[in-house]
Formats: sequence, structure tokens, C-alpha cells
Amino acid sequence: MSIEGQAECVNRVKRAENLIVERPYTISLEEKVDQARERMAQAEVGGLVVVDSDGVLLGLVTTRDVLLAKDGQLPIRQVMTPRDKLVVAGVDEALEDARQLLHKHRIEKLPLVDGEGHLAGLITAQDIIKVQDHPDASKDSRDG
Repeated sequence: MSIEGQAECVNRVKRAENLIVERPYTISLEEKVDQARERMAQAEVGGLVVVDSDGVLLGLVTTRDVLLAKDGQLPIRQVMTPRDKLVVAGVDEALEDARQLLHKHRIEKLPLVDGEGHLAGLITAQDIIKVQDHPDASKDSRDG
């Protein structure tokens, strides 16, 4: 495997093993359903966070939102879940509080925002399950 390929594999594992995805994959309002499908498939993720040019959270688009859309040229704004319909938490959300929010609202993704509404991270149900199932997994200092 090339050095670049090895580095990409390491980045994927590190991204998948963090409780908080610090730089979630994003998309803009005007990008198209086909672009979202392609980006999710390429990154092997089930959703993209919709942000404006300043990084302010506007919504969330998941595989479910684009899966059966007939028109791949629809803008994301027409298929996404808008910010006012999302459950959102602050940047300092504790693991147990995040778990409770995800369970209470029966959701899989919890966007984290700062005081101005800028996207600061993402917690997913899968990340919490991995931490619970593998509490002794070796982590670097960035992971706590």
C-alpha cells in the first residue's frame, strides 16, 4: 500500500474511533442530491451536516433523505432536515447526556454547536456504542 493510502486508512480509523467527530463531513444548501449521495458513499458515512459559508449549522441530510429521491438534481435544501427540527447540543456535551438525548429523541446524530451556532462537531449513536463496547481501546492523547 502506498504511503498516501496508509495515511488515508489511519485517518479513517481515527475519524471512526473518536467519540466526537471534530470535523464532520459537510455540504451546502445549494449542492445537489447526487452530490450528497456521492460524498456519503465516498466517505462511507450515513449523513452530512448542512452548513452555510461561515460554518453555521443549517440542517442535516442523511442517506434516508436522499435514498429514494428520484431527482438527483434537487438541491439539498429540499430534502434535508432543517436546523429548527434537529436536536442540537453544545460543544461541551457529556457522553451520558449525549446518549440520553439520542435515546430520548430516537435519533442517531447529534450536531454540536458553539454559542454562535457554528458547527463544532458531531456525536453519533454508533460512536457511543463503540466507546461502550470497547472501553479499553487504545487511544492517542487527542481522544482523552
